[in-house]
Amino acid sequence: LALQNDDWLFPTYRDHGAAMTFGHSLRNILLFWNGRNEGCIPPEGKKIFPPGIPIATQIPHAAGAAYAEKRKGTNNAAIVYFGDGATSEGDFHEGINFASVMKAPVVLFNQNNGYAISVPLSKQMSSQTIAQKALAYDIPGVRIDGNDIFAVYFETLKALDRARQGHG
Repeated sequence: LALQNDDWLFPTYRDHGAAMTFGHSLRNILLFWNGRNEGCIPPEGKKIFPPGIPIATQIPHAAGAAYAEKRKGTNNAAIVYFGDGATSEGDFHEGINFASVMKAPVVLFNQNNGYAISVPLSKQMSSQTIAQKALAYDIPGVRIDGNDIFAVYFETLKALDRARQGHG
């Protein structure tokens, strides 16, 4: 809901709600999961990337699309969703580093359920929180209760606004 019509959405395999909220049809989402090519096609005028199945691979794509929008001089931004396990993948670090260095207008939205597939967070990393990983890339890291829909909405709006203002 925080996105503007010309923004980009980079979902994972579990972000059907976000894709549908942004305009994707349930029909095409189900076609995608049935292996049909047309399931990857978003509605006309919508920039919705196919769901990232391999962990974290959509993050560099989101950073690149956001940087392309910046280079074109648009006011468009991107949001990329990923789970806590993605923060241990190389694609996470490459994407976040590129986005930080280039001040790309992208919001990295981590959905932390406490497990990386089947490994608890405590066995995956020594960091106390995932938000603190942002410090290494000199970007803001905000930790909120994902069950508080108002906090999620307003923090996402703030992050997108910051990105659109050229702060990455």
